[in-house]
This record gives sequence, C-alpha cells and structure tokens, in this order.
Amino acid sequence: MRTAEWQCTKCGVTNRKLVAPDQNRVEDQCVSCRTRHIVERDARPVFWHATPTP
Repeated sequence: MRTAEWQCTKCGVTNRKLVAPDQNRVEDQCVSCRTRHIVERDARPVFWHATPTP
C-alpha cells in the first residue's frame, strides 16, 4: 500500500488515502466538507491531483 495525499478543491484541506501500488486513479471524499473527488496520480510520488466529481 502507498499513501495518496491530495488537497480538496472546495475547502483546501489536505486528505490522505491508502491505495494499492498499481492504482493510478481513485475516488475519495474530503474529511472536512465531504465533497467527493476523483484523485489521480501526479508526477510527484505522494501528492496526487484532485478534481471534484460531477
């Protein structure tokens, strides 16, 4: 397992999710405002890119 760290696009809170090593995209929910996001692997190994789900 590895950690995907991402920042909420709505409230700016940093979130973390454990993901399998072969995963490049996951869906997660902000721990603060509960906005759902698609979280995708970025060039940096730990910090991932987040976009809100429609």
